[in-house]
Amino acid sequence: MSSLAGSFLKYPIYNNPDRTIPTVPDNTGLLVDLTAMLNFKLISDKYFLSPFMTVGVGGSKYGSNYGAFLPAGLGLQMNFKDKVYLLFTSQYRVPLTSLETTSYHLSHSIGFYSSIGKKNPVVAKPISLMLLLENPKDQDGDEVMDAEDKCPDVAGLVSLHGCPDQDGDNIADAEDKCPDVAGFTRYGGCPIPDNDRIIPFVQLENKSGDQDGDGIGTG
Repeated sequence: MSSLAGSFLKYPIYNNPDRTIPTVPDNTGLLVDLTAMLNFKLISDKYFLSPFMTVGVGGSKYGSNYGAFLPAGLGLQMNFKDKVYLLFTSQYRVPLTSLETTSYHLSHSIGFYSSIGKKNPVVAKPISLMLLLENPKDQDGDEVMDAEDKCPDVAGLVSLHGCPDQDGDNIADAEDKCPDVAGFTRYGGCPIPDNDRIIPFVQLENKSGDQDGDGIGTG
């Protein structure tokens, strides 16, 4: 809380009331002071009378003399309707500058104040953000999550994105033209084809009595 006050008075010089101030004839003139105060209320404003303590800092001008002081005191606030208040304050002021520019003294004041155009405070509504996290699913139990599993209904290999490889040739069965026989990628998962037109040699079982080893028994 701040205030600006003016008083027309005869301002005595500390310990020398007969001394005159050159810029103020007969030591009588306008004293202007500005204060910034903090009020500490002892009870709530809901009561008609609210006592408070006050402390702050201030400055004054009297003629061409400037001074600073520390005010502290007590006050009484009367609370009327529509946030109109009447204040009674008594302060003791301690000078911070030369005693020729300001002095130890008491100050008593009466005044009123009111809140003008005060808007109702805006109450911020908290925003709650809730994230629902689900455990990743692995329907076929092959340790490849369904979101990355190309064959989510059949257990398969991690290296084949969750698809099975029945013949173990590292070609997924869905892309293997010979899923029951191991083969090569260049042949679509099938073994090397026999294109030399030579009948493959078949080792015949050794029959008893086959003296010449041609697979045909002699008797």
